[in-house]
Amino acid sequence: MMNKALYHCTTYMFLIITFIAGTCKLKSQNIGRFELPHYDQLPNKQIKKIFQDSEGFIWYCTEDGLCRDDGYNIQIFRSDFKTPDVIKHNHITCITEDLSGKIWFGTLRGAYILDKNDYLITSIEGHGFDLWSIDEIKATSDGSVYIATNNKVYRFDARSARLIHSYDIEWQGVPNKVSSFFEDPQTHNLWITLQKGGLCRFDRQQQRFVPFYWPFDTTPTALVRDKNNHFIWLATYGNGLFRFRPDARNSSSIYIPIREGALGSPSAKIIYNLLQDPTSGDLWAGSGDGLCRYKTYPDGSLERSSTPPSLQLENKVFASAIFDHENNLWIAGSNHNSFILSSLDSTIQRYSTQLLQRHGIPTNMDLLIHEDSLIWCLNKQKQLFAYFPNSGKVFISKLSHRRTTPLLTKVRNKKGIYCILKDNIIIRLTFEHNGIQETEIVNMIPFAEADEHIRTLHEDAYGQLWIGTSRNLYRYSLSNHKLEKMWASAPMVNDIITDGRTVFIATENNGLLVIDGQGTKKRIKIAGNCLGLALLPGKILWISTAKGNILHYDLQRNTLHPMDQACGLDGNSIYGITTDREGKLWILTRQTVTIFTPGEQTFSTLRASSPHINMENFLCMYKDSNDCFHIGGTNGYLTVRADAFLDQQKEKEFLL
Repeated sequence: MMNKALYHCTTYMFLIITFIAGTCKLKSQNIGRFELPHYDQLPNKQIKKIFQDSEGFIWYCTEDGLCRDDGYNIQIFRSDFKTPDVIKHNHITCITEDLSGKIWFGTLRGAYILDKNDYLITSIEGHGFDLWSIDEIKATSDGSVYIATNNKVYRFDARSARLIHSYDIEWQGVPNKVSSFFEDPQTHNLWITLQKGGLCRFDRQQQRFVPFYWPFDTTPTALVRDKNNHFIWLATYGNGLFRFRPDARNSSSIYIPIREGALGSPSAKIIYNLLQDPTSGDLWAGSGDGLCRYKTYPDGSLERSSTPPSLQLENKVFASAIFDHENNLWIAGSNHNSFILSSLDSTIQRYSTQLLQRHGIPTNMDLLIHEDSLIWCLNKQKQLFAYFPNSGKVFISKLSHRRTTPLLTKVRNKKGIYCILKDNIIIRLTFEHNGIQETEIVNMIPFAEADEHIRTLHEDAYGQLWIGTSRNLYRYSLSNHKLEKMWASAPMVNDIITDGRTVFIATENNGLLVIDGQGTKKRIKIAGNCLGLALLPGKILWISTAKGNILHYDLQRNTLHPMDQACGLDGNSIYGITTDREGKLWILTRQTVTIFTPGEQTFSTLRASSPHINMENFLCMYKDSNDCFHIGGTNGYLTVRADAFLDQQKEKEFLL
């Protein structure tokens, strides 16, 4: 998923009913139902359509304007006393996006184009649109945009907004309105369903919409190309669901009905909406029997899956529905509350830190290290504490009342962590005898230059503690307690990592420093400040920069390559990088964790805004010895197993 578009739009999500376990799934065994982000900012809760654009932003068509969620607030496009004469009518009926990223939308009186470069809205003039309600609008793969209104379909060139052709729509000689467009993703044939008729297919040679064989009294409501089979699912208002093969040789094979028993009940044959889960292939239908889910099989048969009573009783009709880039199911209700169904995957666990408030501790986790059953934490208020999530117990370190540096480093082969007191004293903390114990490792105050302070620590495999300061690089032997200055005038050391006996040092203004096993030193020039380092031993050194870059340093060829685009990055600040056992690179930003596989050049994305994660920001990331990642945020933390991302596809989002 990820078409290099970051999904910014679900910054705040709230769980509004209890989790539904074992009854339905999007990809995993559990789903949760969630309120729309910023739902209280919408001018009208009656949403006709929900739409996600190519950049990942969510748009809402409401009766009081077109709304866009920018990830922090709802932006409303309408005519009012603050912005008069923007559009003729504020009731938005339909929306699409053309190949260049422009938004086309229809209203009860007129059609418009919104340019996302400057958010200016232009009316489509000269076709009488301002007198009619726009029924439907569709951008197609050939660069056209089709607008249905007043028993006609108008075809525009999206780039120039020039009218190419208009088509009269009739059924059995009577003018008819379009209810929906469907472009077959395999054949690119364009179909329309009619409000009081059947199906029409666009004939490229005749340049018109031609009525298609339709042997039913009821109307078609939706078409969906099956992801695994060579047919189209066709939903009707009263005749149920069909496997539709428009190119079948005889008429009896065109529409293969799904038996009523598989649908579940007679009322389930009244289908208003239909869509397919792009991952599992399950069908979701809004029907007379509520919101129904059907498992599909390779032979084209269906089996109804159980869904919670609330989905059956409350939501007899939903106005529209979409699967977003992360495979969450968004349900738009014009006559009831809209909501999101999202997977609760067992490989990702989200934990609340609300218990910390009972101890007077803010819930943000700016730094964390997971050690067995406890979590070492340092927050923005410089409160250092040991937190036991299972019991809710918190033990606050005495260092919290003294001057500590915002730095925590795990002791390599023993229990405990390193932290920094008074800028230059390295302390080891352990939890023993039901309390936090302090041990001074080395006091560098006598050796420090003026204004020198420790910025980073790294313990290598040979019992050496590497110390990066604002001015120099030091090495301290944990066995013989010897402190050595290894690189003088190495200003602003940001990170240190070792590959065997070779040491790599990221600096703010002095590039990448390298000390090999023989003590030979070299400097590699890097454009921009080096912030973080991660290693695939013997093969790749990853470097993050202050400008949001990721660099690939080939340890065998000694070559440096930018990898921003391959990793799907867009310039957001990077706050941490590390690698897992499989060699994947994990990249932390405030809103995402990107997991990049260098061999396949693929990536997946974990988002703070995803419904059952619900974090305002990610703040820190730590990998434990079991290859499990612990990600701290402003109001909780996650544990993510690295094997959750073993099965990847090019530019896919991880299901949340």
